[in-house]
Amino acid sequence: MKDIIIRFGAENLEDVSWMRTDDASSLQSGSLAEAAADCQEARVIVLVPAADVLLIRAMIPGRNRKRSIQAAPFVLEEHLADNIEKFHFSCGPRNPDGSMDVAVVNKKCMVQWLSLLHNVGLEVDALIPETLAVPYEEEGLTILIDHDQALIRTGLRAGFAVDVHNLQAALQAHLASLADASIGRIRLFQEEDIDLNLELAVPVSPAVKTTAMAAFGQGFDRKIALDLLQGEYSRKTDWQQVMEHWRIPFVLALVFITVKVVLFGVDFIYYQQQSQSLQKRIESVYLSAFPETRKLVNPRAQMEQQLSLLTDGQGVQSGFLESLARVGPALQQTEGYALQRLSYRDNDLELELTLAGLDAARELKDRLLANTDLSVEIRTSPADDNRVSARLQVKEKR
Repeated sequence: MKDIIIRFGAENLEDVSWMRTDDASSLQSGSLAEAAADCQEARVIVLVPAADVLLIRAMIPGRNRKRSIQAAPFVLEEHLADNIEKFHFSCGPRNPDGSMDVAVVNKKCMVQWLSLLHNVGLEVDALIPETLAVPYEEEGLTILIDHDQALIRTGLRAGFAVDVHNLQAALQAHLASLADASIGRIRLFQEEDIDLNLELAVPVSPAVKTTAMAAFGQGFDRKIALDLLQGEYSRKTDWQQVMEHWRIPFVLALVFITVKVVLFGVDFIYYQQQSQSLQKRIESVYLSAFPETRKLVNPRAQMEQQLSLLTDGQGVQSGFLESLARVGPALQQTEGYALQRLSYRDNDLELELTLAGLDAARELKDRLLANTDLSVEIRTSPADDNRVSARLQVKEKR
């Protein structure tokens, strides 16, 4: 993908120049809308006026970059003529000496630049002070003369702009501020033959004749540039824009899903406890009906097996259940009885009961004999508290 540099106009921001970074001959001038039409499928780097950006190096405390960026406005407050809330701060990486290079720009400028770019549909990849597109001289300074303005690059992410008439004084002041630091030479780029009459202690190399945009194409390095699109002005990807747009619905959906999961978990635990309680009741009923059981694995299956044995596999309408149905009405009319044991074998139903007395046993026998289909034998024996134990054998007459 090609990189295209766009430079705002000095007098009218919408009168721009643009070119591919790898081809100085592609330089064009025109309106911002025309430049936007030529930037399809390209990475766009926009150079903003150097006079509107203060580049400054400062010792900013904090090991965490995010906290250092938050602290930068308060560290630099004394260097600004207005309230720090009116400025946007962009920070470069921490330097070996612990300092950080910071670009400071009025938020009004940021809003104006981004609005112009948005109006023509330009999605820019970087917003760079034009000072930092001047070719970099590792052990010296670089000066780019652009009409009546001089752009001076003093470091990887450092530099300033000054009127050409004040260039001599500005350079002397800068060299004096370097203390023990040495400057090897000063490189000079200019389009027109201008005698600057620079009288400095540092040698000035012969001027390289070139246009400002050609010099920018040569000097711009994306890896070390200090991009102004940070913080609240950071460039958002399509995914980030979608997430920002759907952030509230997404959070609400997440809360809803979380509540549903929690409720599901509560219901699951509740019904699991109910299931365990029911299982214990089933086991209790089974053991009550079949106390001789030694191993209880599956109460339901074992109960069905026992019922199948009782009915000889002939179904619920025959055998045991049919005999029990005939005996049931007589038992219901007998007061004070307690069933101790019940068995069914070879079509014979045997019941062991305790009754209120001998008379109650005779009455029960008479009721059973009233059913002409049954043959009844009863044996009684005394029990505690004037009660009688009775064993009834009920058979169908053949």
